[in-house]
Amino acid sequence: MNIDALIRDSRLTDPLDQLGESLRDPEHAVSDVVDAAGHQYVDLVMAGGGLRGIALVGYTWALERMGLRLLGVGGTSAGSINALLMAALADPGTAVSPRLLEILGGVDFHRFVDGGADVRDFLDLALNQRPLTTFKLLRLGWRLLAVRERLSTRYGLNPGEHFLYWLSGLLAQAGIATTAELVARQARQPPGLALRAGVAVATTAGLPRGRLVIVAADLWSQTRVEFPRMAELYWSDPTQVNPALYVRGSMAFPFFFEPLRLTELPADPGAAVRWAKHAGLVTAQSTDRQLPTRAMLTDGGLLSNFPIDVFHTPDRVPRLPTFGVRLQADHRVDAGRPFVGDRGLAGLAAFSGMLIDTATRQLDYEFIRRNPDYRHLVSEIPCERVHPDGRREPIPALDFALPAADKELLFRQGAETALAFVRGFASPVTADGRPADPPAAAAYSSKWLFYKELRRRLAQVQATAAEAGG
Repeated sequence: MNIDALIRDSRLTDPLDQLGESLRDPEHAVSDVVDAAGHQYVDLVMAGGGLRGIALVGYTWALERMGLRLLGVGGTSAGSINALLMAALADPGTAVSPRLLEILGGVDFHRFVDGGADVRDFLDLALNQRPLTTFKLLRLGWRLLAVRERLSTRYGLNPGEHFLYWLSGLLAQAGIATTAELVARQARQPPGLALRAGVAVATTAGLPRGRLVIVAADLWSQTRVEFPRMAELYWSDPTQVNPALYVRGSMAFPFFFEPLRLTELPADPGAAVRWAKHAGLVTAQSTDRQLPTRAMLTDGGLLSNFPIDVFHTPDRVPRLPTFGVRLQADHRVDAGRPFVGDRGLAGLAAFSGMLIDTATRQLDYEFIRRNPDYRHLVSEIPCERVHPDGRREPIPALDFALPAADKELLFRQGAETALAFVRGFASPVTADGRPADPPAAAAYSSKWLFYKELRRRLAQVQATAAEAGG
């Protein structure tokens, strides 16, 4: 993967630099939180998607190239990896993408497949792009016999130990070995951090600080877990936990990686209060009900693959937006897809994938349905190859031997998505938030100004409803 050629490509850098310059105009700003160097600050939530997460590196590189910086970062699975690295590798306000690009250029993803030769052989056959024929199905069954014990006793093909070692090493190089050290780094305020001149005091309640949210799924207690906030449920001294463990749980794609198992969860007198607070688990009704004593953490995407809600504050006007980025477009309206019932064994595989996608995305779809203002904040990276005949093909999420050309395509698509989204967010819009064409029809000089007004009206409605019900 030729990263240097990508980040020097004038087809990317020139429009990014031009847009970054135009963002300095307050009429076309995208945030009210700025620092002494003129950087504008946003929160960012990133979806999961396996190796497609390379596109997230391109997205964040483009944001930083345009002069944007991140305060709150959150994500699931692949998104959690990028979120932790963005939070841990440098102080808030410092560009992290140069280090991320260095890491991306040096990582051998195939080493994360650490379950042994039988596992690699099985996955090479299962994940290749050849059609699913009866012969291939028989070969898969034979290969499955070789790995059945690992699946039946460990519930995952790969231990994930190499990934944890790799990520812990990156954090150690950045001076982070514990959650306490990470929290201390995030608490450092960028030089000159302030609200943009002219922003009304009514929209402020103190300057925001760095925040991190990593989403995992605890199968044992059937809980959506947000780390590090809920770490006290699982460790007696959460301040001393290596943050890499949070991501190790969040990225444990079912059956591909073993779940992260924790035993002897805290059982002190305050444990019941903490479980009630964080997970709504109440044990007081019956004396024979006990608190969870162990945990089995796995891919947060099982419950919320795009946790756009983690920074949601519905009762106030935001000082900075929460951008959200999905890996792959919303296919609910993709009428061009073939019906799975017409495709034999391949249709069975597609049907299984649709079951998983439907289950993992509903919470996120429902949140955006209930909070439609967030539609103005979300962008989607296609993560697909486009063939000369116009046919589109998704880039595999779990191909750890992904060709360099696909990695470069993912990075480029991530950067181009960030460029298009920020350009739209900084451009004039009509009274209902649509692009103003012609510009003279604009009610707001940027979508950020429109979005703040929209949130102000929504907060007023909520306050009125609360008073009426009070």
